[in-house]
Amino acid sequence: MTMNNKKSWLFWGIGAVFFLAQYFPRLAPGIMLQNLIETFQVSSIALGGLAFLFYIGYVSMQVPAGMLLDRFGSKNLIAISSLVCGISCILFALSPTFFLILVARFILGFGAAFAFIAAVKLATVWFPVERLGMMVGITQGLGMLGAALGDAPFRHLMNVIGWRESMWVISVLFILIAMAALLWLKRAKQHVLTTTEHYKLLQGFVVVLKNPNSWINALYVGMLYVPTVVFGEFWGVVFMEKVHHLSPVLAAFMVSLIFIGFGVGSIVLGWCSDVTRDRKKYMMGGSLVSLVLGVLMLYAHMSNVNLMLIVFLFGFANAGVTISYTLSGEINPRSVAGTSVAFANMASILVGALIQPLVGFLVEWHASGKTLNGVHVYVAGDYQFAMSVLVIAILVSVFAACFIKNPAWMNKPS
Repeated sequence: MTMNNKKSWLFWGIGAVFFLAQYFPRLAPGIMLQNLIETFQVSSIALGGLAFLFYIGYVSMQVPAGMLLDRFGSKNLIAISSLVCGISCILFALSPTFFLILVARFILGFGAAFAFIAAVKLATVWFPVERLGMMVGITQGLGMLGAALGDAPFRHLMNVIGWRESMWVISVLFILIAMAALLWLKRAKQHVLTTTEHYKLLQGFVVVLKNPNSWINALYVGMLYVPTVVFGEFWGVVFMEKVHHLSPVLAAFMVSLIFIGFGVGSIVLGWCSDVTRDRKKYMMGGSLVSLVLGVLMLYAHMSNVNLMLIVFLFGFANAGVTISYTLSGEINPRSVAGTSVAFANMASILVGALIQPLVGFLVEWHASGKTLNGVHVYVAGDYQFAMSVLVIAILVSVFAACFIKNPAWMNKPS
């Protein structure tokens, strides 16, 4: 496939828009924290469980989603999984109890699991390997745009029409994506089925597991992505309010800068790693810079302008994650690219899923159960103490980057 093939961009674009859209409901609870606390009278531990259940659904479907996409293509799978996301949003909007909110989050994770893998799989099929870093970077950039729109703009929408009504609006978007997949992804499906050498489903997974590079890459991406999952997707807004004393709207905007920086960094670093034919250098650099900026963001006192710059650059550096996703599509045979990417993506989300309730527990433990009129109360120090786990995770990613190997094609003469 050539880069100027409009159909290639269309097919990939449907998957990329699905990846963008799933961030809206995915990040919604982080914006609604206070609403959920007041509506359902729940603690930070319960809210951590809310994030955890999304990731349980998401992680449990990662490898099956990758194997199914490798075997059957993207058309029907994108349509079905997008509809599942839409249904979860409707259930969330209608939920009279916190239990049904939890169920809706699990269902959302189940459907959203297909989004990123489908977009990357389409990129590996329809674009040349020399441009894969850039395409995965653009994919991740669009996802981060969705994450950014899921912060301050979503808060504004929620303030105007309410948190339940906002979820109804998002459900309509998923229905439109499902329709687009059914209408326009026929040729993409045919291409996948006729031009790849398929392993049986479990054989492909075994191929990925037997490659030591798959595990090293998974450790790297799992640890470096922790700040985005834990801070960016859930705890960041309330952290900015309590620690940096920002208004709810400004706090949401500040957190959105992580995703904007991540999106810009994904494209820039992906392109640079293609041009220089070196993935490892940018992965190591991303970890080291994230470590320094992460410490400043979490513990230093500074002006709002400086904080904006630090947060944006932190997101930019954290885009080393995107190069790891690109690498995952290169270190195993292309016919199992979906499974390979799914394994890396599973690692990134699994680590975050495990740490989410830990953060909630650490906040609660440090706060010693303080309440005001029956509502749990948390102060800046509680959140800063809990966020120490992010620094530890980034340190582990630096260690893993030392053992990363560039893909074989980069060692060939250009």
